[in-house]
Amino acid sequence: MTFPHARNYLHHIDGLRAVAVMSVILYHLNTQWLPGGFVGVDIFFVISGYLITRNIVDELAAGRFSIKEFYRRRIKRIAPLALLVVACTLAAGYAVMLPQDAAMLAKSAMWALASMANVYFWKEVDGGYFAPNSEEFPLLHLWSLGVEEQFYFVWPLMLAGTAALLRRGAGLPRRALVWMTVLGCLASAAASIVLTSIYPTFSFYLLPTRAFELMVGALLAILSLDGALAARARPYAGLALGAGALGLLSSICFIDHSFPFPGAIVLVPVLSTALLIGAGGAAPQSPVARALGMKLMARIGVLSYAAYLWHWPLIAFFRYLFGAPGIAACLGLLAATFALALLSHRLLETPARMSTAPFWKLTLRQFVIPGGLTAAACVFLVYGERAGVPAYPAGYLAQLAEQRKDVAPAYSQDWVCQRQRLTPKDLRDPRCVLGGARAAKAEVVVFGDSNAAHYVPMLEVFAQRAGYRFRNLEIGACPPMLDPVSAGVDPVRRTDCVNSLALAWPAVQGHSVVMLGASWTTYQLRSPAMLAQLRATIQSLSAGGSRVVLLAKIPTVRDYDRLCSLKQLRMPLVECDYSPQPMADDVAAINTELAALAASLPGVTMFDPSAYLCSGGHCASRAPDGTPRYYDSSHLSARGAADLGRDILAREGVPAALNVCDRIACSQ
Repeated sequence: MTFPHARNYLHHIDGLRAVAVMSVILYHLNTQWLPGGFVGVDIFFVISGYLITRNIVDELAAGRFSIKEFYRRRIKRIAPLALLVVACTLAAGYAVMLPQDAAMLAKSAMWALASMANVYFWKEVDGGYFAPNSEEFPLLHLWSLGVEEQFYFVWPLMLAGTAALLRRGAGLPRRALVWMTVLGCLASAAASIVLTSIYPTFSFYLLPTRAFELMVGALLAILSLDGALAARARPYAGLALGAGALGLLSSICFIDHSFPFPGAIVLVPVLSTALLIGAGGAAPQSPVARALGMKLMARIGVLSYAAYLWHWPLIAFFRYLFGAPGIAACLGLLAATFALALLSHRLLETPARMSTAPFWKLTLRQFVIPGGLTAAACVFLVYGERAGVPAYPAGYLAQLAEQRKDVAPAYSQDWVCQRQRLTPKDLRDPRCVLGGARAAKAEVVVFGDSNAAHYVPMLEVFAQRAGYRFRNLEIGACPPMLDPVSAGVDPVRRTDCVNSLALAWPAVQGHSVVMLGASWTTYQLRSPAMLAQLRATIQSLSAGGSRVVLLAKIPTVRDYDRLCSLKQLRMPLVECDYSPQPMADDVAAINTELAALAASLPGVTMFDPSAYLCSGGHCASRAPDGTPRYYDSSHLSARGAADLGRDILAREGVPAALNVCDRIACSQ
C-alpha cells in the first residue's frame, strides 16, 4: 500500500484505488447502484501491475533487485491481513453457516491460503461470478488476490531473467522488456477475447486471460522509467485525463454482467485506468488529478486493501442469513467495512509492513504459523467427521438430516435422470423408467431440462394411478428443441447441450407420448426465436407419430431460501418469510403463450400446476400443513412434487392432459 509520506508518492493513484474499492463495494451492496462496479477489480489489476513493475525496474536499474526481498515485501503487504480475514471468516462461518456450507467455505479458504482461490471458484462453483448463488460465498472476492499473487510469482522472474540475459553495460535492456511485455499483453488479451465466449468462467477467473490487465500497468511503468514519456505526454495530459475519466465512469455505470466479461469490453476500464495513471503524473495540477488526489480519496485509497478484504464476507454473511440488504443495512455494512478496515490497518497492516525481520523469520511469523493454524481449522471442518471428530453435536446433525429430506431436489433421487451431459448408458438405464406395472413398456418419455426433472415425482404418482410407464431424460440448462442454439441455450452449456440432444432425439422420437418441460422464461429471455423453435420441434415430433404434452413453467417464488428453517436451528435470529407471492408476470405470460401454442396444434395438450399452487393470484412455496413444496425459487422439491401430485389425485384424479391412456395401452 502506498502511504502519503512515501518517496515518489502519487496521490492520484490512491485516488484511483478509492474509486476502485468504492465501486466494488457499492456494486456488491446493490448491483443496481453501479451496474459496472465490478470493474473496480480491473482498476486494481492495472494499478498493481504498474506499481510492482515500477519498483522492480527501479531496483534492476540500480543493480539492487533481490527476489528474496521482493517476496519479503509481498508477504508483509499481503499475508497478515489476508490471513486475519480468512481466519475470522472461517470462525464466523462455523458459527452461523450450515455444516456443508461451512465445509465449502473451509475448502475455499484452503485454496486461498495456497494463493489459488481463483482456481477453486473456477473448478468448484457452478454459474460463475455473476450467478445468484455466488453472493453467499464469503471468500469469493479472494479470486482477485489469487490472480495477483500468481502474477507476482511469475512476473519478477521474467523481468529479472530478461534483464540478466540481455543487459549490456550498466543500463537496462528496456526495449527488450517493452517487447516482452507487449507480446505478453497481446497474447493474454487475445486469449481473453476468444475464451470469454467459449469458456467464460475460465476467462474470468484465471491468470492467463487476466494477466494482460496487470501487464498494461507494467508496460506503462517500463515506458515511464526515465521520465521521458511523461515529458512527451505533458502537452496531451489534460486530454488523456479527460478521456480516462470518461472511460472509467462509463465502465462503472454502464458495463453490466450482460456483457461477455472480461472479453474485449474490459479494455475500456483497463486502458482508461492506464491513461489516468500516466497522465495524472504528467499533469498533477489538472482538475481530474486534483480530484483523485483529494485527502478523502487518498485516505480511502490507503484503506482500500483492508476495505476490499473485509467488505465481502460481511455482505455475504448478511445475505446468507437475512437476504438482500435494504438501505439501512447497506449503510451499516458500509460503516462496518471501514471501521474494520481502519482498525486492522492501524493495528496489523501498518506494524506488519514496518517489520525489519529477515526473510525466513518474517515468513515464519507472518505467514507459516498463522497460515498453518488456519489450514488446520479448515482440515478439521472439512474432514473432522470422517476422522471421528465431528465439528457439530450429533443432535443438531440429526435435526438437519430430517429437515433436509423435505427440500431435497428431484435430481438428488437416482431415478430422476437429469444429467449435464447424456451418455448412451443413460438412454438404457432401467432406473429412469417409472410408473405402473413393471411389465408394461415405457411408451411415454419426459424430456427437457431441470424444469422437466422436477415434475418427475409428480408424474410418477399419476402414472402409477393411470397404469402407464414413462422414461425420464433431462439435460441441465438445455432447451428440449431441435435447434437449442437459436432457442436460447447458455453459451456455457452449448457444447454439452448440442451433443446430448444429438444422442437423445432418436430415442425420444420413438415414444408414443413426449412430455416436454423446460425453463421457458429463461430461453425466451435469451432468444426471441424460442417459441418458433418450440413450435417446429412439436411439429417434428407430431409428424413422427408422437403426441406432445407441454409442461408449464411453475410459478416462481422470489428470494426463496429453502434452507432458512435449517439456519434457524443454529441462528434463531433468522426470520423466514414463506407468505404467498403474486404470480410473476413473465411466468403468467409464457404459460399463456404456451397454452395458445398447444391449442393451435392438433393433438397437443398442456399441463399447468399453477391452479394448484396459487390462490387468488398468489402462489405459495409451502403446502397448507407447512411442508415445503419448493427446492429453490423455480423448482419443486422431490417431496413437494410428489405431495402435490397426491393432492391433485385426491381432488380430481389424474389431470386430463396427463392421462394418456387414450393414446397408449395402460394397465389400469
